[in-house]
This record gives sequence, structure tokens and C-alpha cells, in this order.
Amino acid sequence: MIYREILDHGLDLGSEESGDDYEDMLKFTVNMVYREILEETQADTETREFTLTTIANVSQYGCPLYVRRILNINDPTDNNKLDHISASQYDRSFPDATSTGAPLSYYDLAIKGVQRHPIVNSALKVVSSSTNDDGANYLLYARGFVSDVLTREEITMDGTTIVTSSTTFDAGAMERITLKTLNNKTFLGTVTVKDATITDAVSTASVTPTTTIWAGSSSLSSTDDIYNGKTLTFTSGANSGTSTVITDYDGSDRKVTVETAVTAPSNTDTFTIDGWNIAEIPPYYGSSPSYQWIEFNPIPSDKRDLTVRCEMAKAPLVNDDDWPDIPEEYHDLLVWGPAAALMPAVGKTAMGDRYQNRFNRRLKRYMTGQQKRRGMIRTFENVTNVFVNSGPNGARFPRNTATSVDLL
Repeated sequence: MIYREILDHGLDLGSEESGDDYEDMLKFTVNMVYREILEETQADTETREFTLTTIANVSQYGCPLYVRRILNINDPTDNNKLDHISASQYDRSFPDATSTGAPLSYYDLAIKGVQRHPIVNSALKVVSSSTNDDGANYLLYARGFVSDVLTREEITMDGTTIVTSSTTFDAGAMERITLKTLNNKTFLGTVTVKDATITDAVSTASVTPTTTIWAGSSSLSSTDDIYNGKTLTFTSGANSGTSTVITDYDGSDRKVTVETAVTAPSNTDTFTIDGWNIAEIPPYYGSSPSYQWIEFNPIPSDKRDLTVRCEMAKAPLVNDDDWPDIPEEYHDLLVWGPAAALMPAVGKTAMGDRYQNRFNRRLKRYMTGQQKRRGMIRTFENVTNVFVNSGPNGARFPRNTATSVDLL
């Protein structure tokens, strides 16, 4: 069953209509039961790969949401596998690390509540993907440093309309983003937090068509590659309203290279560069994201697309066509479990008890796996040198060779 079908079955069991508070509670409860099932069956993580793009002279990076453990990191440019070292080993070996070059090692820096820090001192822009997340019942808290003092701001959500924080947080100094709801409400959309949009102007006209834009303002960063992957949008001139992705940035002369050729901009034509995602919180994920941060040594000296293989937590069910990652024959667990939890809330306690018993029986069967067939006789052969009586120094002596008779 897809997620929408599970929700519809849950609404039918509760004799409730779609679009009311009961459906909001149902969505939250389905995901709560789904996560519990995944954890109980030790299936809550999966192996995935993603690309981490380094920036010149930046050593610390936040991994995508759901990354739980990094297995290995490869640098395809040099065909090199980076060494994973401990934090204490890093501190002992590189106490004042300033050398730059191709990264050779990394360590697990910390778990943080943001994936990126603002590039410059910046107010935050907050928005949800759902119009439902609007008003005094939907709050976001941003924690970061302002003039080196830890500061917290409460921001009231306005659905799909962007809200800008009144606080300007220090560059590189955000700590955590958290959500809070009141009166039993639940966030239904993905909440995105970005740093400020940068506004600048062209300093030198180019030959048309062009992929190179010269910007002379000192408001842009002097760090190479720091805007790579961000969207540049012209707000005046012949290209007004045109957007394109930045593929390369030279911080020494503020030269921007874009993905799609544009009409040669004139001197003083203005443009914006979209802010970075500081954090994203999908619905039913939790009140705060947790991002794994790592640090490289040496400090990357250029842009490198590193291949990261990791264990990632499985995402919650959000979209109508999402498919629960458990065997299809046990998708009904996501109907009976939430129904058992919610029936008492609508005055149907006895019905909730019946659904709980059904859920328990199905979960037990799922946990034990397929039933063994009666009358099956298992035999083993060629089993040799099975070590027993292991101690701190390993096994002390081998057992004699086992035969099928021994094991029956």
C-alpha cells in the first residue's frame, strides 16, 4: 500500500473525514509506528552514496539529513580513499592544522542542528512547503551567535510565505534549529531555513553570449567556490528575471561562471544569489534535525567532488505515493497500530483494544519471520575445527570435528 491508501484505511476505521485534526494525528502516528517497526527489525538504516563538494580553504562540512554513519570517503580526482581517524588522533597529530591540499583524512567532528552556517552575517529566511503551517501554533526557534553572544529567536511561521528573522546571526555561528507546535498541531510541510539572499551588481560588461559575469562589490565572499551550486537571478538589465546556476566562483576577482549562457550584462546590472539551506526539517521527522559534521585534513585547497558511502536512516512517509520499506504483506501493521493508538481519542476504547491485539499478533509474526515447516530434518556435514571456550586472547582449543549425528 502507498501512504495515501494507509491513511484512507485509517480514516475509514475511525469513521473520520479527510482534512481535519484527526488526519493530522493519523499522519504523525503512522510515521511513529513505522519508525518503531523499522527499529525493532533493525531495518531503520540503509547504505547510500552521495557527493560532497568541497570549497577551497573550508575544512568542516555538514552531511545531508539522515546520515548516521560514514563508511568511507573516496576522492575520484586522485583515486584516493581518505583515512578515517579519531578526534583525539586529529588533535594529537594536527593541533594547529593550517596546511591545504587534497584531503587525506577526516574525522567525525560533531552532531549539529544545522547543515551549513551562514557565509556572512545574516538574517534567516524561514518557509514551509505547506500553507497549513501558519500562525501562532507553529513556531521555529533559531539559536546562534550574535557578536559572539549565544542568542535565541522565536519565529512564527507563515505557511508558504517567507518570514525573515529580526536577528542578524554571525557568519559561521549557527547552532540549532528547532520546531514547536501548540494545541496538538503538527507540521505538515517541510520547513526550510536559508541564510540571506545576496544582492550585487555587474562591474564589467562581457561579450555576448557569455557564461562569465564580473561583479566588483566587496559584499561577495573572497573564498573560491563558495557560491558553487547556488542560483543567480538577474533583477535588472537585458537578463532581468533570468536565473542560472553558478558552476564556478573565483573569489580573488569576484568572477562568477554560470551554467547557462546569458545575454552580455551591462555594467551596473543587478543580480541576486540565493541563500544556502541552513537546515531542512521534513514533516514527522522530529522537532530538530541532526546533521553529522566531519572535518578534513589537509584543508581542501580547491573544489573536489568526493564520493561518500554511508548508512542513512530511512525517511518518514510524507508524499501520498511513498512506499513503506517493509514487506508489502505487513503494510497492514501501519493501519492496525495507528488505529489502536487513536481509537481511544475518539471514544472507541474497546475497538482500540481489538486493533491493538491484531497489531500485536501481526507484529509477532513479522518479527519471527516465516514459520518452519513441520517434519523438516536439517543435516550438516564437513563442519571442522569449531573453536570453543574463547577467552580474552582468543579461542584456546578446537573441538573435535562435528558430524551430522552430533548436530541433529
